[in-house]
Amino acid sequence: MNFQSSVGGIMMPYDECAGHEFSSEFSNVSETVGTKKNIVSRSVKIFPNPAIYNLYITCNDWEQVLQLEIISSLGITCSKEFLNSSKTELNISSLASGHYFLRILLDDGREEVYSFIKMDL
Repeated sequence: MNFQSSVGGIMMPYDECAGHEFSSEFSNVSETVGTKKNIVSRSVKIFPNPAIYNLYITCNDWEQVLQLEIISSLGITCSKEFLNSSKTELNISSLASGHYFLRILLDDGREEVYSFIKMDL
């Protein structure tokens, strides 16, 4: 097998691979691995977890948040809410017990996802 290797948008031909010719392209990565640019994730608190009746969300940077979505473990959107202050209370009493995701959509197009457990008494 004969191949050339390089990183950064360069095509990498593979000459003989089971009688076929293949190529792969790598794109440049512009962000440092393990760091997040947005500060919303550090300012969001979701409690209690697990929750029975209400889920409380505090977010110091709530002006950056466009929408909150509660999504079931099956991928079904259960509710959509909007933040209107740094503290929000979501009534989750109508949800069946189980594992859910809270997706936070930000004004710059990014999103953050948190998980929580809904319990019944």
